[in-house]
Amino acid sequence: MQSGRLLRMRADAAGLLDDFSHQVRTRYPHPVAYRWSRAQVLLSNGADGSAYYAILETAEVLLCAGSRSRICPPPSPTPTPT
Repeated sequence: MQSGRLLRMRADAAGLLDDFSHQVRTRYPHPVAYRWSRAQVLLSNGADGSAYYAILETAEVLLCAGSRSRICPPPSPTPTPT
């Protein structure tokens, strides 16, 4: 019985690998993941207007987080003429 439950848990976890929402919630920085989860809750409750603004806020935080990471390093300072 224990092995059957373990097998079902593994199958459920494998199914989540293709779910974009799960990837955002588990692999993105906390500020992005939290806002994405909040947007998903609002969408599931039918609050489309509030969800729209939550998605915009998520995108804003994602862009800010990306601009500070190694993936998107800050622009190098412009050289000053001497």
